[in-house]
Amino acid sequence: MSLDELDAMLRPRFSLLAFDQAIEELIDGKSRRAFAGKVGLHHSTLGRLISGEIPLTMPMLEAIAEVGKVTPFYFAEYRAMWVARAFTEVFDARPNLSIRAVKQLLGVREHEQDRARPRTTPTI
Repeated sequence: MSLDELDAMLRPRFSLLAFDQAIEELIDGKSRRAFAGKVGLHHSTLGRLISGEIPLTMPMLEAIAEVGKVTPFYFAEYRAMWVARAFTEVFDARPNLSIRAVKQLLGVREHEQDRARPRTTPTI
């Protein structure tokens, strides 16, 4: 086994692609029907997940990732759901933090908008 092969086995992979493209990369030209069966899905259900007709869930992405031999964090959608859940748990436990975060984000946006506005120089 080469060092590159070992590195590929040990280092988690992450995709920046949307789910429909990331899963195709993961399936890598193999049969969607066979992949869906390994996940425990009907192939049409997998097709509807890929087309966006059925919303993705964390458990579904976890099952797909297991069959694809990647971490669920491979999928950008899973990472977004995980971060949203983490923020929700923190803000539920400490509502004062959510107020502060919103104020800071609004302040940042207002500051960015101020910087984006063209400065007018007074005419003489």
